[in-house]
Amino acid sequence: MTSTHSSAACCTTPVPKATASYTPKGTYHTIANIKTYITGPSTATKAIFHIYDIFGYRTPTLQGADILASAGYLVIMPDFFEGSPAEPEWMGGSEEGKAKFGAFLGGLKDAGPFLEKIETILPALKKEYSGVEKWASIGFCWGGKIVAVTSAGTETPWSVGIQTSPAQVDPEDARKISIPSMMLASEGEDEGLVKAWGEAFGGKERVVERWGREVHGWMSARSNLEDAERRAEFERGYGVVLGFLERHF
Repeated sequence: MTSTHSSAACCTTPVPKATASYTPKGTYHTIANIKTYITGPSTATKAIFHIYDIFGYRTPTLQGADILASAGYLVIMPDFFEGSPAEPEWMGGSEEGKAKFGAFLGGLKDAGPFLEKIETILPALKKEYSGVEKWASIGFCWGGKIVAVTSAGTETPWSVGIQTSPAQVDPEDARKISIPSMMLASEGEDEGLVKAWGEAFGGKERVVERWGREVHGWMSARSNLEDAERRAEFERGYGVVLGFLERHF
């Protein structure tokens, strides 16, 4: 693991053990006409807006959200893809799969429609959960880019922004971010860009680490929780995230 700023301490809250066979603890609700996975106490004063990776509501991703909720946060995960996420079999090598995967990724280049959904759902969430005083955001893969974009400037709705296995890493995004931020990159992200992103952040509170032995998506849908070492790193990743939240949220 390489780091431009060490996360050092983990959280003081014990991280629940991850399991390969898991039943999600949250429930689904419709908020602003968007299906939404909700986990954690509805009376929480701090909430995490969770942006899943390209594979949507996969069990490891839901388990990760439940781990965050175990620390007392309300975790909200909207279905941005409206039931049509990318399918893992598209990465199997067939020409048809490649075409479908390419078309799906092409649809992510324009962040506009997703930003509009946030602008629609967030006011509804604030009304539904009026006791929430602060919001953090966490994004995986393409969701990391959304977190970076929405963390910029003084009008950001977030108090903290976190990215794991982020897509489209751009140091220019870091220069615009106004809040404490974390990036946990994988082997799939360019090491030079990750380092430049951290350096561009300037004096603001940030943790930027590259977990060079972990695949892109190791804390979400592509985590291999059957493997003990990968499962341990999944847990450790969430411990690092919770530690950052404890310090800055």
